[in-house]
Amino acid sequence: MRWDEFTPGNSIATSGHSLPVDYEIEGILLVDVEVGGLVYVARTMPSGALRLFSSSPVIAIISDGFATANSIYRVEAAGELAEFAPLAELLLREIQDA
Repeated sequence: MRWDEFTPGNSIATSGHSLPVDYEIEGILLVDVEVGGLVYVARTMPSGALRLFSSSPVIAIISDGFATANSIYRVEAAGELAEFAPLAELLLREIQDA
């Protein structure tokens, strides 16, 4: 659903669609994107602190990212975030141990 298609007062319960939201995260992709899997990102935006982001299960791989049941994610290379790599490795180990 796009913003121009949204009708105020319609909720996901009545329309079958959630409110469209556009946001951006920047960080280190911790796992390969695979259909059926969750995507984990050690994100550094917007606060500048390293936090863990996880998606709902991936339902499709698209040309520039992936889709879940409620979102479309565009993925692009943003350069090196080397200063966060050691912390990202710790987050990845936590995910694998869970």
